[in-house]
Amino acid sequence: MNRGLFLLSFYSLSILVQISTKDCHLKPFVEGKDRYLSGFVQTTVDNVGFHQCMKMCYRKVNCDSINYDQRGLSCEMNTAISTGQVMDTILDIRQGWLHTVVNKTTMEGGQAACDVLNCPRNTQCVTLRNDTSICHPEPCRRADYMLSAQGRFCFKIHDQLLSYQAAKDTCSNENASLTIVNSEAKMDYFDKQHLRFKYPTRIGFLIAGEYLDGVWRLPDNTALDQSGGWSTVIRNYDGNCLVLWRATGDYVLCDSSCTAQFRFICEEN
Repeated sequence: MNRGLFLLSFYSLSILVQISTKDCHLKPFVEGKDRYLSGFVQTTVDNVGFHQCMKMCYRKVNCDSINYDQRGLSCEMNTAISTGQVMDTILDIRQGWLHTVVNKTTMEGGQAACDVLNCPRNTQCVTLRNDTSICHPEPCRRADYMLSAQGRFCFKIHDQLLSYQAAKDTCSNENASLTIVNSEAKMDYFDKQHLRFKYPTRIGFLIAGEYLDGVWRLPDNTALDQSGGWSTVIRNYDGNCLVLWRATGDYVLCDSSCTAQFRFICEEN
C-alpha cells in the first residue's frame, strides 16, 4: 500500500490522517467529537498529533482507546473496557476532546456480534456504537501491572530491594508470583523491551527458581537445562536462589544468596 492520506468523517468533524505502509492494519473506530472516556486513563503523552496518539495506542498492548485533546495536543491512552461494554453508555461530553476506539483485531471485513465473535486468548470482545464488535487485549487485573507484548502474561517490575522470601511474599500479596523465565524469548522480552533501557548494567532481578538437590528447578519442578544456552545458570557460588543478572551485554541467569536483596519481577497468577 502506498503512503497516502485518508479522511475520517463523523458527525460534523473531519480528520486528516496520514497512514504509512507499515500502518495498513491500523483500524480506528472514531466514537465522536466532544466525547471523553473518564476513569480508564493509564498513560498521558503531551504535544503529539492525533494519528501519532492512535499509533502509540495501537502498539501498546493494553490500550483500548484514546482521549485526544485537539486544542492542547494531549494524548490519553485508556484500558479496562468491560467485556461487551457499549461505549455510548460510558462516554462523557467534554468540549474539544475526541474519543477513539482503536481496533486491533486482525479480522477483515465486517465484525460479528460478541456472541459469535471468537476472540483469541487474553482478549475480550467490545461492542461499538454501530453495533459491531472487535477483539481487544484483556487488561491486567491490577492497574499497576503491564500486559506483555505477546499478550500472554501480566507483570510488574519492583524497584524495592528485598530478599527472595520477602519478594515472594510481596508478589503473593498482589495475587502474583515471582516471574518464571522458562524460555529464551521471555528472557529477551524482559531484557530488550524493559530492563536494559531503564536500568544500568551490573544489576539483578529476583525471579522464580532455586537450586535443589544439585539441580536448578522452577516452581513447577522443571529442571533448567545446564548443557548450554540461555538456561545455563552462571555459578558464582553465592547461594541457591535465581537472579536475572546483567553485568555487560545481555541478561543471564545467575545464582544468588537467598538473603541478598535485589529488585524483583512479579507475574500475575
